[in-house]
Amino acid sequence: MLVRRGREEEAESNQERKIRQTVSADPWEINRSSIKLGRCLGEGFFGVVYEGLYNNTSVAVKTLRTGTMDPRDFLKEAQIMKTMEHPNLIQLLAVCTEEPIYIITELMKNGSLLDYLKVRVGRLRLNDQIEMAAQVASGMAYLEMKKYIHRDLAARNVLVGENNVYKVADFGLARVLQAPQMPWNQTNLYYIPVGKAIFPLRWTAPEAIANEKFTIKCDVWSFGILLYEIMTFGQMPYPKMDNSQVKQRVADGYRMPCPVDHYCSQDMYNIMLDCWKENKNDRPTFEALQMSLRNVRG
Repeated sequence: MLVRRGREEEAESNQERKIRQTVSADPWEINRSSIKLGRCLGEGFFGVVYEGLYNNTSVAVKTLRTGTMDPRDFLKEAQIMKTMEHPNLIQLLAVCTEEPIYIITELMKNGSLLDYLKVRVGRLRLNDQIEMAAQVASGMAYLEMKKYIHRDLAARNVLVGENNVYKVADFGLARVLQAPQMPWNQTNLYYIPVGKAIFPLRWTAPEAIANEKFTIKCDVWSFGILLYEIMTFGQMPYPKMDNSQVKQRVADGYRMPCPVDHYCSQDMYNIMLDCWKENKNDRPTFEALQMSLRNVRG
């Protein structure tokens, strides 16, 4: 009995030693060697996303380009992200802050909503599109309640799981992302430098571009752009304008017309216009948007 207990204690001691070797003072911080990278799921301006294996579970691993954020700043933000739990928000599982930074989350097998929309042109009904929007609004209403701002809400940052589940991803990252040391050119479809920051111009509220300050009402503006993406099956917003035209004309009051290449009900377009009101205080809350979406008619 004593020998057996001694062996058990020795095994526990070895296990504890192994844990100390792989986990830092932050219990969410893991050793890179505990992640096995698999196939590439996609590549963006800030890094590459892989399917991975962690604790014998399939996960998504976002690898950020070196220099895209200060690991210390990210850890502070990650502490908040870890507390966010909602069925329409991607669950953070672990991080590795030794550059290149790894962000490990649950795996959503159908990829980004942007890609999902593009391969389903004409195959989705209005009710399907409303359901997508309603689930995103639900996740954003939770962030709104928590007084948390996304800053980069777009179809590329919403992920699609099985059984028509849609989850908002990358919330909080825009707060700490920095422009990588890369040349800015026309191959970058989404992000442009504004002052010392970088912005997804076509999704960003004009007041945020003007003063480089975000509020939850900026996320509401972005949600209106996301609705446009949903209704046009992933079409680029402001399709016939370059970035300089978008920046100037939107600030002057221009708003995209109701999509004509794909069906969009007047009710849905009215919600977009509500999100794009010039005075941010006139824009609806995400809770109100959820209710409005329930009342959309064809």
